Amino acid sequence: MNEEKPIVENIVIADGENEKLFVHCPENQKGEYVIPDDVTVIAPLAFKNCTHLESIIIPNSVTHIGHHAFEGCAAIEEIRIPIGINSIEEGTFMGCANLSFIAIPPSVKRIEKNAFRECSQLESGIYDYCFDNNLGSEGIYDNIIPSSVEGIGENAFRCCSSIEYITIPFGVTSIGKNAFTDCRKLKEIQILGSVTEIGANAFSGCNRLRKIYAASVGDIEPLMSPQLQSLIEPMLPSEQQDIVLDELQDRYSSDGATLLRCPKHTIKYTIPEGVEKIGNNAFAGCKILDSVIIPKTITEIGIGAFSGCEQLTRLLLPESIVSVGQNAFYGCTALKEIYIQKGSKEKFENILPERLHGELKELTIY
Repeated sequence: MNEEKPIVENIVIADGENEKLFVHCPENQKGEYVIPDDVTVIAPLAFKNCTHLESIIIPNSVTHIGHHAFEGCAAIEEIRIPIGINSIEEGTFMGCANLSFIAIPPSVKRIEKNAFRECSQLESGIYDYCFDNNLGSEGIYDNIIPSSVEGIGENAFRCCSSIEYITIPFGVTSIGKNAFTDCRKLKEIQILGSVTEIGANAFSGCNRLRKIYAASVGDIEPLMSPQLQSLIEPMLPSEQQDIVLDELQDRYSSDGATLLRCPKHTIKYTIPEGVEKIGNNAFAGCKILDSVIIPKTITEIGIGAFSGCEQLTRLLLPESIVSVGQNAFYGCTALKEIYIQKGSKEKFENILPERLHGELKELTIY
């Protein structure tokens, strides 16, 4: 690692191999702080106890946030985590007492222990993160946990005393001990599917909890304490159907010009002629998607548009595309062939990430 260098007012950034780390922000930093656009990693403890910071803007270049990075930032009210982060590390937002809104992207698979512990004002988020910077929110508010999450660590939401409703998504298999302890306003929980482990006292101290709706009561009941077993009710078939249907539907902007979301379980998808933009995170988390037909009317691919499309092996990009957002192909580990029109290689090398330059293959006719 190169020598650390101060950037502004003792804020320290360090250059590492293929990454730029935000190392330290002084505790007396006030107001809003915008992390520089080329930072890729926020180091552990970087903003710890910056109690006067009211707002932090995290750029889309950031792909990792270290443990306890924002612990004790008591004045911050809202955080938007960029696409590409794959876990909320231990204690990342612990003790952010005024944090009331969190946007977690669909690249996140784990929420580790103590991640939001004692965030006493936390009450809402964006479910599935389907929003576009220009069109406004298109997501479902008031659920904090995105459907990509597979595990919730111990004490992860302990003492988040403003949360009233929680939906545990289909993919979650484990909930750690004391994960929701002392969420004193929690009234209702929906457990959508595949939880196989619930740690001790995961919902202790949730004194207002009155209903636990489960898609499979027989699987969930043995995992709960006797006191909570009496609160479990089967999720109505109509409710399950609504949830499944929502996952199967695509969404477009009101004028039809932007694809906002592709169904999560799609294997092959054709974007209609006339659509001009693939929106931010539109295909994010579509893990089994292996084929997309992009029409020649598309001019823009948004931030994180194909992030997490692990089975996507090839793409044909029309000459009409003029911009590609940051992390548009983050986590597309199988993408090995990108077909473009002959003579346009230089253009696409300028708008695609460097790691994909070797996958560009020019075609005379397509």
